[in-house]
Amino acid sequence: MTGVIFIILALALLAYTCAPLLKDHQPLTVAGEEILRRRAALEQEKHNHLQALRDIDFERSIGKVSEADCRQLKELYTRQAAAAIAALDELDRAGQDTSG
Repeated sequence: MTGVIFIILALALLAYTCAPLLKDHQPLTVAGEEILRRRAALEQEKHNHLQALRDIDFERSIGKVSEADCRQLKELYTRQAAAAIAALDELDRAGQDTSG
């Protein structure tokens, strides 16, 4: 009788201990989706700033923007593009740290 009670308690303890391992890991999926959304937003931001740099060069070439304004805008868009690229690199490093 004592052996049966011991086995029942051992099985109950085993089930309780292993239950978290058998559950769906949805929070990891949500975190992964958030990282993908962040990456897409940063890629779009980088693209927009690089396109703005090309546009500024074109507008300067046709005389719509002064040299001083062109220089100022180029500095601004270059900083913003660099910040987006740095954030993408950081996101890549963080992903490598968690996967490696």
